Amino acid sequence: MKVLVFGASGQLGSLLPPAFAAHSVRGITRADADLRDAAAVRKAVGESSPDAVVLAAGNADADFCEDHPGDAYAVNVDGARNVAEATRGRHLTVFSTDHVFDGRAGPYSEEDRPNPMNVYGRTKLEAERIVQSVNPRSLVVRTTLVFAPGDRSFFSKLLSTKEPVPCWSDHVATYTYGPNLAQSVAELVEAGRTGVWHVAGTDVLSRHDFSLKVAARFGLDPSLFRPVPLARSAPRAPRPLRAGLRTEKARAALRTKLLSSDEALELAYRAYGRP
Repeated sequence: MKVLVFGASGQLGSLLPPAFAAHSVRGITRADADLRDAAAVRKAVGESSPDAVVLAAGNADADFCEDHPGDAYAVNVDGARNVAEATRGRHLTVFSTDHVFDGRAGPYSEEDRPNPMNVYGRTKLEAERIVQSVNPRSLVVRTTLVFAPGDRSFFSKLLSTKEPVPCWSDHVATYTYGPNLAQSVAELVEAGRTGVWHVAGTDVLSRHDFSLKVAARFGLDPSLFRPVPLARSAPRAPRPLRAGLRTEKARAALRTKLLSSDEALELAYRAYGRP
C-alpha cells in the first residue's frame, strides 16, 4: 500500500512512518504543500497517487485557536476540506479531539453528542463533518493528550523542567502514548475502517495525577508539580473539564493493545530513559 502523510514533520506525523513500515510512505510537510492551498494539495496527492492518505497536520493549540479563529478555521477546516476533496475515491484518515465535547459528562463514546466549548473544538467538529460528507471513505480518529519522548507535549515539559510546574487538578482526560496511537491508526487504515473511532489511553487522569505518575517512573521530584485548579491558571481557551474518550469500540476491533498511563510511561521510560 502507498501511504501519503500530510504533516509528516509534526508530533503525530513523525510517528506514523514506523507504524506503516510494511508499506511505502511519503511524508508531506507544510513547505511541500500548504493545506490552505487547494491546488498544492491536489498536486501532492496526484503526484503520489496513494492508496491511503493520513492528514496529521493542523493547529492543535487551543489557546492559539481561541485568539486567532480565522487562522484556526483556515487550517483546520478549509485545509481538511481541501484534502478531502483531493482524496475522493481514496481512503482518508483525519484526526480530531475530545474538545468536540463540553466536558460535563466525560469520558465520551463515539455515540455521545458533540458540543464544543472553544474555537479549536468547533473547527475540529466542522472538519469531521465536512470530511465525512466529501469523502465517504474517511476515517475520523479522535484522540487526546498525545505524548512521546522528545516531543513538545506536557509530558516532555515535565521531564525537562527545573522549576515548579502548575498542573491542573480538576481537568481530567485520557493521556495517549503517541507510538501506540500510530500503530493503532495503521491497523485501522490497513483494515479500511471508516467512520468515527476513539483511540486513546485507557484510564482517566487529572493533569496533576499524570504528573505524579511521570515523577514516580522517571525519578523526578514530585514537589515540582503543583496542583492548581484550571480556573486559577485561566487559559485563554475554555477546556472541557470532565473530558477524555471511551475506547471500547477500538479495543474490541484492534489487535494492537491500547495502553494505560502506567504501561505507556513504562514504554516511554525504556525509549527515553531518565532525563
